[in-house]
Amino acid sequence: MFGQPAPQRAGSSDPGLDIREYTPKSSLVVPAHPKTRAKYPFIDAHNHQRFPMPADRSKQLLAGMDSLILQIMVNLSGGHGERLKAAVDFARATAPPG
Repeated sequence: MFGQPAPQRAGSSDPGLDIREYTPKSSLVVPAHPKTRAKYPFIDAHNHQRFPMPADRSKQLLAGMDSLILQIMVNLSGGHGERLKAAVDFARATAPPG
């Protein structure tokens, strides 16, 4: 069980290594090539954004999307009925051309 010491092996006074104590050192040595943006435009198919969104927050979000080459964001916090219609109307009204 969790939180209990590891059981001793039969015939041994060594309790063994608890998984929480296991911290192996990596021996892999390769050059690092960190990526800060996508090579091709991509779609974020699962996101949650609150609407209506203040204009400065909307501009900040779009600038962040542009910097990552995030072309389309699917917002799953739309709701239904009048709330969804208001969110769609707001997104259309504040979206940049294209």
